[in-house]
Amino acid sequence: MPSEKARHTIPNLGLIELRRAICGYVAQHLWAWVTSRRNEVLDHGRRLLSLDLVLRALIDPGDKVMYHQPCYVSYHPSVTLTHGIAGRCPTTRRTSLR
Repeated sequence: MPSEKARHTIPNLGLIELRRAICGYVAQHLWAWVTSRRNEVLDHGRRLLSLDLVLRALIDPGDKVMYHQPCYVSYHPSVTLTHGIAGRCPTTRRTSLR
């Protein structure tokens, strides 16, 4: 039988210990100002939900969003669901995958 701790639901923002570690890493290697913004760090294990949350936060209706192809199948619908205008950029050997 699983223990009580094993059945515990993780908060929507993720575990505070992991969010602190992420802030520390980012502050050390990328941007120093992140350490004071732990409340703005999202630690989520579900990629599709994370993508949806980020797109909803950043895209305003009518924004144009370009994405590469081939790509993850949900990029286009995720942009469309946020009322953005999705545009694909095919990447091929002929374009040097750019």
